[in-house]
Amino acid sequence: MRKACNVLGVARSRRYYQDNPRPKKQDPIPHHKRNIKRLTDAQVNDILALLDANPYSSVDDVFYHALNNGCYIASLRSFYRVAKAHGKLLSQRHGTRRIRPRRARGNNQPPHVEAHRPGQVLCWDITYLPGKYTNQYYACHTAIDLYSRAVVGAVVAHHEDSRVARHMFEEIFAAHPDVDTVHSDNGAAMTSRSLGRLFDAHQVKRSFSRPSISNDNPHMESLFHTMKGMAYYPRAFASIKHAAAWVDEFTTLYNQRPHSGINGYTPQSVLDGTWQQMEANRRSAVEQALADGVITARPKTPIGLPEKVTIIRTTTKTAPMPRALMMHC
Repeated sequence: MRKACNVLGVARSRRYYQDNPRPKKQDPIPHHKRNIKRLTDAQVNDILALLDANPYSSVDDVFYHALNNGCYIASLRSFYRVAKAHGKLLSQRHGTRRIRPRRARGNNQPPHVEAHRPGQVLCWDITYLPGKYTNQYYACHTAIDLYSRAVVGAVVAHHEDSRVARHMFEEIFAAHPDVDTVHSDNGAAMTSRSLGRLFDAHQVKRSFSRPSISNDNPHMESLFHTMKGMAYYPRAFASIKHAAAWVDEFTTLYNQRPHSGINGYTPQSVLDGTWQQMEANRRSAVEQALADGVITARPKTPIGLPEKVTIIRTTTKTAPMPRALMMHC
């Protein structure tokens, strides 16, 4: 049969179904009359209300914030479909776009640092905030917890200063005494002896990026990209006090916004352990949505936390200051 089908150029499945036709279904239901689950107008309006209440928050932030607070309207993909159809995506609202990073050069092995719990590994770096005069910048010394992505320290100074960094880490080690490793690049402040003596006193290991390869500290680069890619990021800071106040407010809101790297929980909740209450709220929201008939099957929204986090890998506009996410469920 195979050789005959090859000679005739006919698929064997065609010959099989000619001899064994499929049974016809009696009174088939037309496609336009089938019960296909679609979002109701009320669900679409609820999603749009949440998006409109948070015009400077991403769709992921809005969805996970609602879910963490016990409100389930539709799936994350449905949120994106509604947002795109109604022009509510951040790129559609503010004209922002993502910049593709450069590919790192060299064949050196990247640093390998793993965090299995909050407070185990810290990453830090320095970014520069523009002042109101030409070539005037303020150095923002920032440290995050690798596992939870929470900002645990942020100090703004007139310039890069190892003494400022040392003071920042003294406060961090007082609040998080179980730090095992601190990862950074090879800047002068990062490799200073003053900071090295502090780390040795607390028995903290140091990990460094390869020279001229920013991808070796990806979580800090991602944080700075988020900070400076916000629609409300100022074009210039009037003074160092203005810069410090803005960074403090951004840090608070950043730690309270859902993060995709930790399954939509907030960095602060993972850092202090309150994410378990958010997980309970998620389960309750899904059960309520099933009971109300909003959904017919359990969504595949991820729960729990990752086993480990490893180090291996815009347009700005002036707008109102950031606001906390609003709920309308």
